[in-house]
Amino acid sequence: VTYGNQQLTYQQLNQRANQLAYYLRQLGVGPAVGVGLSLERSLEMVIGLLGILKAGGAYVPLDPHYPQERLAMMIADAQIAVLVTHSTLRTRVPSKVQRVEIDNEEIARYPQNNLLGDVTANQLAYIIYTSGSTGTPKGVMIEHGALTSFCRTMIPIYSLTAQDRVLQFANLSFDAAVEEIYPCLLTGATLVLRTPDMIDSPSQFWQRCQAWGVTVLDLPTAYWHELVNEVHATTVPAGIRLVILGGEAAQVNRLLTWQRFVSPQVRLINTYGPTEATVVATLGEITTLEPQNSIPIGQVLPGTSAYVLD
Repeated sequence: VTYGNQQLTYQQLNQRANQLAYYLRQLGVGPAVGVGLSLERSLEMVIGLLGILKAGGAYVPLDPHYPQERLAMMIADAQIAVLVTHSTLRTRVPSKVQRVEIDNEEIARYPQNNLLGDVTANQLAYIIYTSGSTGTPKGVMIEHGALTSFCRTMIPIYSLTAQDRVLQFANLSFDAAVEEIYPCLLTGATLVLRTPDMIDSPSQFWQRCQAWGVTVLDLPTAYWHELVNEVHATTVPAGIRLVILGGEAAQVNRLLTWQRFVSPQVRLINTYGPTEATVVATLGEITTLEPQNSIPIGQVLPGTSAYVLD
């Protein structure tokens, strides 16, 4: 995992996640225990994710920039018992539950070896809150079995290998982050956390991707639309081999512009899926597609069924 000039090897990441997991275990974290995770994008964010999962808990992303009323509602609704955060954020998230500051030196005194796992496929891995059709946030509960199945399905489809460098773009509060993080780590690839300023302009975005050797992008369709607006004036780095879209409908005119200026060697994939269906339910290659009135969302993933209702 890299973030700017900081990095962790797999061994370092595993050891620090294990230490956090042991610490959480002694606080009572285990299967079916919700653990809030409120951290800025950082190496500690990935340590927090894995530490909670290793302890057997289900992580609940709590964006420290959300309104306090919304955070308090999520904490109460998910029955969060423990909150993992950073000392610099201690006033951001309202909480009467046990608070664990990930930069606490005491955590480093715990063992670095792997814990004995007692998590089963039907136990919760995470809860992500969506706005819901009524505007009221609702917690979507995803089990370990669903997450594992999703990762095993996507790794060969995206042809991920240990040589890839995958950009981590999405906020943890959106399940696109799940697609960026876990398939990457499961293949031994490098997870490259984006910096806040790299999305200020398309040229700066591509420059950072070039400098960091990024090979795989998983982008919100809306941001891809912004990149396409300037694609005639910027250069997509030669190292980029795959761009994944999702989140809203891709526009036909933007696809035609992309195809005009970007080499077909860069795979372009359109995905669709509600959070409840574990990130992605359908997927379509649109690299050389000749679009008509709309861009298709592709076919259902293996093991998935889609129903079209009136």
